[in-house]
Amino acid sequence: MRRLWLLLVFISINSCDTTEPTPHVNPPGYQEQIKWPSLADSPWPMYRADPQNSGRGRYPVRNSNFAITNSINCSGLNAGVALSSNTIYFNSIHSSVLYSYDKNSLNKNWEMLIGYETITTPLIAANSIYTTAQNILYAFDLNGDTLWTRRVGGRYVYQRTLNIDKAGNVYILSEERTLYKFSPAGELLNQITSPEFSRMNATAFSPDGKTLYLRGENAGIIALDINNFDIRWTYGNSGNAISPVVDSYGNIYSLQFPDEQNNYLISVNSEGILNWKYEIDEWLNFIVSSPAIGKYGSIYCGADTLYSISYKGELEWKIGVETGIAEITTDASGNVLIGTFDNRVLLISSKGVVLHEVQIPQAPTGGGMLPIVVSDDAIYAPLYNGWDDNGDVYILK
Repeated sequence: MRRLWLLLVFISINSCDTTEPTPHVNPPGYQEQIKWPSLADSPWPMYRADPQNSGRGRYPVRNSNFAITNSINCSGLNAGVALSSNTIYFNSIHSSVLYSYDKNSLNKNWEMLIGYETITTPLIAANSIYTTAQNILYAFDLNGDTLWTRRVGGRYVYQRTLNIDKAGNVYILSEERTLYKFSPAGELLNQITSPEFSRMNATAFSPDGKTLYLRGENAGIIALDINNFDIRWTYGNSGNAISPVVDSYGNIYSLQFPDEQNNYLISVNSEGILNWKYEIDEWLNFIVSSPAIGKYGSIYCGADTLYSISYKGELEWKIGVETGIAEITTDASGNVLIGTFDNRVLLISSKGVVLHEVQIPQAPTGGGMLPIVVSDDAIYAPLYNGWDDNGDVYILK
């Protein structure tokens, strides 16, 4: 009897399914969220969402039939908006003021006069806010109190966005083509001047935070080592390019247009070696949006046509966008959000289907949409209006 019992136990143990569950494998090209401890843990802490300039939000569009529910007057909006978990930040361009609004009530928390002119979107760090006016870099705490200010060379800063490394050091490019690195306490850590730097730059970081990519005057991409402040490599022999974006694998993407007959989206690896080049069948120029990178690795770009190019450099689809594309961003589900020059917001699926469209009221001076922001509670559509006092950030739900 004892032998029979032992036999039954043995059979029972060996008949159990000991197969371990198959680990989840993300599809090729899938974009991991890069951890950046120096930034605020928020839906959209800077101009195009992250230090890689990817234009990809952390949240999905919750209501594909969104409509305008409210708006905030911006008194001349030349750059975009940034969001913390509960606050909206933006700058007015003339008599420049940094504004803080409550996301839920849309009541003003505070405002801070910062100068005469700015085109820079606030950057929300973990414990502070950075922005510019004229040639001054400002650091504020989250209550709007000034922590420090630093003056850089030239008269103006022409960047729509600052950048920040993983240690919290802030990078700003002056009119005199000098790149500065300031510590969180405002100490100047390093600087480099080069005639190769373009003054109009949205910089992008590598995923490891060790290399900063810029657009050049005579090169499409410049790679700068942030530790020794040396130029590691350059790519391309023309400065006719749009500011670079970087994916979670470290590949750099840039739209380049050396002449009207040659317009490309290129992919370069972290060593400056070309991965692939895709020819764009339209004329590009400096008002074209930087590409945006979708959750599954597709790169979206274009001027009058929206192209979806796979991470391998193959065309997935393309659709015409009447009146032209002002800005491109994406959400966490792979949808694409387009802001047009006639002030429309388009929601387009990852398969190229237009799901929804909303017309934003036209500001008297026009100018098109700034980056469309997807948050946890709404879509924020800022309308560029330059020097006009009648522009707004529109809230869509």
